[in-house]
Amino acid sequence: MAPIQSEASEENNCDDTPETEEDADGWTELMDGLIRKRTVQKGEGEVPEMNADVVCSVEIRAAPGDAPNALQHYRDARFRIGEGDAVPALELCLRHMLPGEVAELSCVSRMAWGPEGLPAVSDDEVAVPPDSDLVLKVTLHKILPDVASLSGKEAWDSKVAEISWRKARGTDHFKRKQFKKSCQVI
Repeated sequence: MAPIQSEASEENNCDDTPETEEDADGWTELMDGLIRKRTVQKGEGEVPEMNADVVCSVEIRAAPGDAPNALQHYRDARFRIGEGDAVPALELCLRHMLPGEVAELSCVSRMAWGPEGLPAVSDDEVAVPPDSDLVLKVTLHKILPDVASLSGKEAWDSKVAEISWRKARGTDHFKRKQFKKSCQVI
């Protein structure tokens, strides 16, 4: 489920993306001790705007010292910033990342999957236990262009990709027995 002060221009920093400072270990507080972020590899470009679609990879681990191996991986996952499909910690982290950036994200349980945890649905996954503080390794691969800026075949392909993404997200939620979420992605 990163350079704290992005290199994006001042006009792209909106009020909900506060300026932050790194501590001595490179961690930046994103939310009053509940969510912290540290850049592993810098990216370049601009941070995603609200309602932008992003493609990222996420590796979920238990808080440091709990379990050395990843619990779950998501490769090339797509999220729309501000839609609420990503857990709050991941969404806030993505809002502070640049394309190509790799970051570690540390968060308390309630900013991740909280008291429900995240069930495993395949043999290569381990369930995220309820009320688990987590560390995520997040890679922001790209920010997708706004479909309104596209025309012709590009616009059509973008809409088909969005439908496929929503279907896959709904299916994933259904497999995890998150029935309410499976209905909301449409």
